[in-house]
Amino acid sequence: MSHDDDDFFGAQPSGLDSGVMNLTRFLRGEIKLFVPRYQRPYSWTEEHVSKLIQDFMRAWERGGALYFIGEIVLVRKGPDEWHLADGQQRLTTLTMFLAYLRDRLAEHGDRFQRMIVIREGRPRLRLRPADEAFFHFHVQTPDRFAGLAQLDETSTDSQGCMSVAAEVITNALAGLPRDKLLELARFACGKVLFNVTKAEDPSGAALVFGTINDRGQPISKADLMKSALLDRARMSEEEKDRAAQLWEELEDRLGREAFAQLLELTPAIFHGNHDLLAPGDLGAFTQSLEDREAVESFLTDWLPRHGQALIDIREEAVSGPYAFEINRRIHCLKLLIEQTWLPMAVSFLANHGKDHEKTRAFFRGVDLIAYATMFAAVLPHSRDARWKRVIEADGDPKKLFDEHNGVFALTPQERDRLAQRLGAPFKGDRSAEAEKRKLILIRINACLPGGEVLIRGMDLTVEHILPAKGGPDWNDKFTPEERSVYAHLIGNWTLIPLAQNQRCGNRGFAHKRKIYYEEGAPVYAVTRMFERVQEWTKLAIDARTSEMQAALYRDWGLIPPSR
Repeated sequence: MSHDDDDFFGAQPSGLDSGVMNLTRFLRGEIKLFVPRYQRPYSWTEEHVSKLIQDFMRAWERGGALYFIGEIVLVRKGPDEWHLADGQQRLTTLTMFLAYLRDRLAEHGDRFQRMIVIREGRPRLRLRPADEAFFHFHVQTPDRFAGLAQLDETSTDSQGCMSVAAEVITNALAGLPRDKLLELARFACGKVLFNVTKAEDPSGAALVFGTINDRGQPISKADLMKSALLDRARMSEEEKDRAAQLWEELEDRLGREAFAQLLELTPAIFHGNHDLLAPGDLGAFTQSLEDREAVESFLTDWLPRHGQALIDIREEAVSGPYAFEINRRIHCLKLLIEQTWLPMAVSFLANHGKDHEKTRAFFRGVDLIAYATMFAAVLPHSRDARWKRVIEADGDPKKLFDEHNGVFALTPQERDRLAQRLGAPFKGDRSAEAEKRKLILIRINACLPGGEVLIRGMDLTVEHILPAKGGPDWNDKFTPEERSVYAHLIGNWTLIPLAQNQRCGNRGFAHKRKIYYEEGAPVYAVTRMFERVQEWTKLAIDARTSEMQAALYRDWGLIPPSR
């Protein structure tokens, strides 16, 4: 192409260089690789590691000339020093693979060790500070790799992943004779190729960073936000190190999944808007933080406070004089399929959690609105508007708790719908309806005197005391039309273990009572409610329906409707 063509089309962009290399060429000389603080920790699973090793072995066994395994993106840190912007998972795993070869093929150990370290005391790959010493001890130091595969406990999730990876590598290669292992090693180091992209600055790496995945391990929105925030922060290197350390500590406490959840909730917490969860919107969010010069406070103050709030919610560990009640409500909220309440609950707890009275009232209100939505008394768009108003209220008691106009106040129409729904039959045999019935009983059980906080995964089955299909002992007491109504009222349900439910079948009430109360199985509060009832009639079902409805209303601070 002529200079004239360069003038017409534009010259080759500077600051980016890309080339195909094998492992030996890449890991030679003085090149030193750093995993930046903003990068995610090592997280490859057994499946990821096994696939990489098995791919090597299959390519080698079939006599393949070359095998390409993907991309590595580097950003210059200094002379011969590079930040590993992408490819950390793959390269960390390959370094462990080399460590296995080094320790097992001792006569060639120095060759492999030169790829792992530049020289003694100068490791070629340096992981994040939380894992650096661990990786150096178990992987980059000769004769210690076997111990990594045998660790029972580790300090962080990422170290646990490394131990699993070491075990996978060891198990996959242990059966190879030494001569065959050496052949595989030569193939892996000489014939396995990467495309290595080197960028002189982060903006160049960003051109490729956002579109590359680590072998089935997609870059999350949390990773992108983390990278952007620390890169843009107007802080000294020392301050960035401290912020990144706080970030890492919080990430380790929460675990990777929960930490990503916190960051992905962040735009909704700031704006009360659940539509801000696309990667592009996260970019706009980080830009808005920068425009407000709030990046530093976000990293050093906002993130730790809200992270602790999320921990307290996930672990049901809110403290204070009303801890049991609040954590009971949180447990019940977490049972719901839709978790739209979570962002503003994290926000409220982070900012107002020390006000125990207000926090108690807040979670009672959230509990009411979330469950009223499940009962179709509050419509979803009204619920979502309320959550946004919580963010805007910023803890103002009048805006939150005013009995007429507060966020948690039901309109007359919503009150009518709630009363009607709780007093009407719940029909449907679909699995979703069955789960809803169980959830309703778990929620009612939690607010009864002496009621247990039950877990959905327990051995719990919804028992229709009056069988929906009737039976010999029931058909003379309920007509088919009456049964189609009364069998599906909440007052006709209870919670018992599956084995009891199967024994109950369509037996009469006297027989069922013995199964409920005399077989030594757990008797929950919803079942204790009718322990003194001797006959199961329409009047008994109506009375228990009203009692259950009243229990929910009292728990939500509402006046039970008159029947």
